[in-house]
Amino acid sequence: MKKEKIWIWKGKNWPKFNYSTPNLLSLYQGFGQLQMALNLLSDSDLVHFKALVLEEDALCTSALEGISLDIKSLQSAICESLGLEYKYPISDPYAQSLTNVLLDVKNTRIPMSESRLFAWHKELFVRDQHGIHPVKVGRYRSHKDGEIQVISGTWDKEHLHYIAPPAKNIELEMTRLLLWINTELDTDPVIKSAIVHLWFLLIHPFNDGNRRLARDISDYVLSASAQIPTELFSLAFEMNEMKSSFYEVLDSVCLQTDMDISAWIQWYLEALHHAVEKSLLRVQTFKKKMDYKEKLQNTPLNSRQLAALYRLLNAYPLDTNTIIKTGTYARENTISKPTSARDLKDMKNKHLLKSKGKGRGAYYVLSI
Repeated sequence: MKKEKIWIWKGKNWPKFNYSTPNLLSLYQGFGQLQMALNLLSDSDLVHFKALVLEEDALCTSALEGISLDIKSLQSAICESLGLEYKYPISDPYAQSLTNVLLDVKNTRIPMSESRLFAWHKELFVRDQHGIHPVKVGRYRSHKDGEIQVISGTWDKEHLHYIAPPAKNIELEMTRLLLWINTELDTDPVIKSAIVHLWFLLIHPFNDGNRRLARDISDYVLSASAQIPTELFSLAFEMNEMKSSFYEVLDSVCLQTDMDISAWIQWYLEALHHAVEKSLLRVQTFKKKMDYKEKLQNTPLNSRQLAALYRLLNAYPLDTNTIIKTGTYARENTISKPTSARDLKDMKNKHLLKSKGKGRGAYYVLSI
């Protein structure tokens, strides 16, 4: 006979969490390095970089929940919000709503409140208000929603990770959490954001959208610190990469009736470390691309050359194997091989391409 699980919220000291104090020095050094790296970018390039991070954040947040997102609508919504030009109409209301929430999370410093949380919840379900069974948004779950279980796996191989507190407890639990968010000043912002993320998940106040809102609230806490440039890295991307270990940690922590959440803190810090490290590499890559683009704009080139170079630049660094060969370039542009060879040699002489290989195996790649 299986022993009945005793969930963390049934512990006598709930929600007075405890944890082993981690060393945050290297993480804060990473924050500082990221802020210094931004000095490499012009004001215009910085805005474009923030747009890229927002796009990744939105896509990964949606991917974690299995939600499809129109990328062109998302890019246009982000560009409009940041004052950038955009090509495509914003046809997906969810793309606009998600952008609104992410920007409010990172940039608005008014106190966290129930009404604000409800507004975010409504935005996240803007698509679902016109169907046969619209999601009940902008309110906490009630007893009518039944028991809330956190489950993963397919329908025939479900794994129960956690059962949340009953609906009758939600008002009290959320009042306590929101008060702590707004008044707790002694806890380091990184640790505070980790605690808030888990605390919200454990309460599970809504019948849908809890994981998305947990990420939003923890981002909000991080953004309150001037030392943490949350608009420059995507924590959602790392959480999506680490989603398998997420459930392992949740399985462990949700049964800790002694309130020890050390395992969660470590998992959260690992995700944050990876997010900052990848963003540092991304700034360097972004700077290279912007410098290269400026070189293109200031170098006399024909339309064929520009099209080829922009194709390579758009693929960099995700596809560093994208190459140009004389024959392929000739066919793509309906020109002779001698003309193709002259175009490519000209780009090499202008230090825009570099040659690799010999004879028939010769090809060109970006000189970046």
